[in-house]
Amino acid sequence: IALGFALLESNAIDEAAQCLQQVLSTSPNSVDAHFMLGNITKSKGDLHQAIDHYIRATNINPQFEFAYRMLFEIYQTQGNTALAKSILERAMSALPSSTYFFFERAGFAFPAKDYQKVIVLLYKVLILETENIACHSNLAKTYMQLGQDEPAIPHFEQLIRFNPDDVAIHEDLGNLYLKLGRKLDALTSFKEVVRIEPDSPLTHLVAALSGTTTPTAPVAYAEKLFDHYAQKFDSHLTQTLHYNVPKLLVSLMEESDASLAGRKFEVLDLGCGTGLFG
Repeated sequence: IALGFALLESNAIDEAAQCLQQVLSTSPNSVDAHFMLGNITKSKGDLHQAIDHYIRATNINPQFEFAYRMLFEIYQTQGNTALAKSILERAMSALPSSTYFFFERAGFAFPAKDYQKVIVLLYKVLILETENIACHSNLAKTYMQLGQDEPAIPHFEQLIRFNPDDVAIHEDLGNLYLKLGRKLDALTSFKEVVRIEPDSPLTHLVAALSGTTTPTAPVAYAEKLFDHYAQKFDSHLTQTLHYNVPKLLVSLMEESDASLAGRKFEVLDLGCGTGLFG
């Protein structure tokens, strides 16, 4: 094993592979030999053989963390989500104190909108790594997706503690406070944004929350407001505001002329999104 490792370190890959194969011929349950051969075959692009060695390593030693990591990396690179999730589940069971696998598993649960599972997994990470910045960030996002704003606040506050000059975090927290009706807290957050970026469009919002009247909102503020809303305009319009004018138009047309039933129509709504059309 020591010789095989030394050969690998000197980049004598083929010689190292031969040496490690000899080790397996006499000690087929050598975890280190399987792992290093897995690395060698992976570097050569023989992923099938690499997977075989890594799996053997985890079967021999179910707590061999790096073998699980390599298997996860390969499956993820291949786009094999099912096997990637499977290896993460197995690793979490074998290594309950390794935060890496819980965090990565949460990464699969979030796009699947399994937000409760995300929360459970990420809190397991925080128990062991209380200052895991990525974990706090993802928990804040998850709670906001659930519409649970209050539980998101402590995680934003932790993020600010780690990144006191991060404008985006101060702004997100300010918007969250504003949504909850906590105007003084929102004002404090927005003032931090202006402190860091004196030319920020949020100077207008600070003025408004402070009771200062300005003739008009700065153009930059209006642009920022509409650009932000544009990202979620369609989903907010149809899912939250339940806008369905095109469907209503089609329904009225079909009621007035039965021959139109079942036909498809292209409807162009020239409304500006303010609700004035309705």
